Parts: sequence; C-alpha cells; structure tokens
Amino acid sequence: MRSVFAALAAALALGAGLKAAPLTAQGLTAPADVRLILQMTRDNWVAIGSQSGNDLLYFTHLAAWRCGFARATYRLNGATEERVFPMERCYHDESQPNAIRELPYVVYRADSIAYLMVTVYFEDGSFETAKYERREITLH
Repeated sequence: MRSVFAALAAALALGAGLKAAPLTAQGLTAPADVRLILQMTRDNWVAIGSQSGNDLLYFTHLAAWRCGFARATYRLNGATEERVFPMERCYHDESQPNAIRELPYVVYRADSIAYLMVTVYFEDGSFETAKYERREITLH
C-alpha cells in the first residue's frame, strides 16, 4: 500500500512541476495535499453496495483521507437535510494515521438511493462537492 501512496505523491508532484518529496505520514494528512488528492479522485469518494436486501453506502475512500479534512456530509435524493458521516478518529500518534479500523458505511433500504450529493469541508471553511447518480457508483 505504501508504494501506491508513493506513486500518487510522485505523480502529484510531477503534475505540479515539483520534485517529489519523501513520503511521510504528515504528507498523507496535510490538508492541501488531501484536497488535491480528493479533487483528482472525486469519482471514488463513495460507492453503493448491496447486502441482505439493503443498500450499503460506503465512504471508504473519504475515510482513507479523513485526517486531511474537517468533515464529510451527504444529501440523499435531493433532500435539504445534510447528514454528517461520522468517521473514526485519526491516529496521529501512530505510523498510519489514516488506518481504517471501522467499516465506513451507512445502511439504507434496498434501491432507496437514487442520487446523492457529498460535500467535504476543510478546516479553513472551504469545501468540495460531488454529485452522483446511483448507476455511477454502484458496485457490481
């Protein structure tokens, strides 16, 4: 997994015309770096799976980068209510601060998610938003 992060960091640096810096845990949690990564991977923020007749709305990708932003919210099917997805804490005192120890998903009734909007808020008050139709994020 470390080599994937190193390759991503190198690609980001090359794309920005920078020399790749050594990969550290801090580099995986710095808000500016995480914002860039999330902008580039917007299509992967969430996914919908099925189990036991339910929809499982997965936030795995966002959970992996959670240490670099303040919170993530979502709205289902055009609702005005913004729901906060509760994410586990960051493990800043460990070598893998973004380690996922709790499965990051929410359960809904089967086929109840037609589309959703996800917003990631950063500590500086800025945010990134993505909209998804069910067919775009359903796992097969």
